[in-house]
Amino acid sequence: MKSVAVIGLGKSGMSAAHFLQKQGYSVFVTDDKKPRDMQGMTFLPPDQMAASVAEYEFVVISPGVALTHAVAVAAHALGKEVFCDVELAFRHIAAKPVSLIGITGSNGKTTTTTLANHLLNSCKKPAKAVGNIGNPILSELVLSEIEAPAPTLVVELSSFQLETMVTAVLDAACILNITPNHLDRHGTMEEYTRIKQRIGTCVKPTGQLWARKGCGGSIRPYYFGFDPSCDLYSDGVHVHRFGKNECMLPELLQYSRSHNVENYLAAYALARSLGADPQECMKAYATFIKPKHRLEYVRTLNGIMFYDDSKATSVDAVLRAVESIQSPIVLIAGGVHKGYPYTDWQKAFRNKVKACVLIGQAADSIEQDLQKCVPVFRAQSLDDAVIKAVQQACSGDAVLLSPGCASYDMFASFEERGKKFQEIVCSIA
Repeated sequence: MKSVAVIGLGKSGMSAAHFLQKQGYSVFVTDDKKPRDMQGMTFLPPDQMAASVAEYEFVVISPGVALTHAVAVAAHALGKEVFCDVELAFRHIAAKPVSLIGITGSNGKTTTTTLANHLLNSCKKPAKAVGNIGNPILSELVLSEIEAPAPTLVVELSSFQLETMVTAVLDAACILNITPNHLDRHGTMEEYTRIKQRIGTCVKPTGQLWARKGCGGSIRPYYFGFDPSCDLYSDGVHVHRFGKNECMLPELLQYSRSHNVENYLAAYALARSLGADPQECMKAYATFIKPKHRLEYVRTLNGIMFYDDSKATSVDAVLRAVESIQSPIVLIAGGVHKGYPYTDWQKAFRNKVKACVLIGQAADSIEQDLQKCVPVFRAQSLDDAVIKAVQQACSGDAVLLSPGCASYDMFASFEERGKKFQEIVCSIA
């Protein structure tokens, strides 16, 4: 029996291990902690697995584990392949009658993935969102042995996954945007950009690669945006594709150049590439429900509006949130620093953000970059931050949780952070 190794036993790692077992492999796994139930797998400490790496056919590495991990380094030294769960899935899917859409970007991935999935299903083209959203893609393939698989899988792809992906199976793909993010892992903006653009190598020769202008890289994509020179663009009222006025922009998005319109244009481009009807796409937007913790209105109390934007974990995501809110803002920011400065906030915050309340490990860095342009307050916890933010806000203002940082210094995930914020806000009498 052939042996394989899996590094990291989170959701994607476990899905890969179970999938490989079903494919007849002897599966060896490693993680910082040994799980209680090995389910037929063999656990090895990282150093022991690194020493025995020559025995494995290949190594599957979880997206959250860097390629500098000892096992990955040892595998590469011996010429062994090291790749993520999605690449494993793509290799398995290549010979199957399943359509695939891939979506990446620094911001808006989950919203656009969910929206593209919604448009396709609304146009009676069954689809399922997988990857960083919903089930890991390999879990979906295991389930499909019992249930008929969706003809289309809409896959949300992070830079951590794209780092090791090479198989060209995507029928359509999109790069939404590329702005500073995850530089603590990728090192430079140039390297991060290169990795994001790798999605183009995963598109079939007959497929379509879409991108916001400036994001395409060496592979010339079709462009979407607001410029009439784009292959697909909106003039504020209509959607034009390949020189043809195809339909109206959904009424909720008309006369706007917001990130919501950009996300719709990207999802529309992908859905149309699989034959979705333009009019049905336009109608479907009215029933679309955005994922939680993305500039989500929570409540109004004493004239103060509260918004949960916990998913905003990059500098650019915070800028988009601030631009979207018309009221004066008291911003709650901070968490785990991801390797980039916050100086881009300075100009955007002037005359718009009246105060910042900072939490978490990144508070020192943010205060250093912002203290000359906006009043800064420090908080020991999210509860404390909400109290301080309310003290700085007046009727007509907005209190916005938009951290610009990862959550794992204080919370298990951005979802947990957003849920806690909403609980705190709703408990204020």
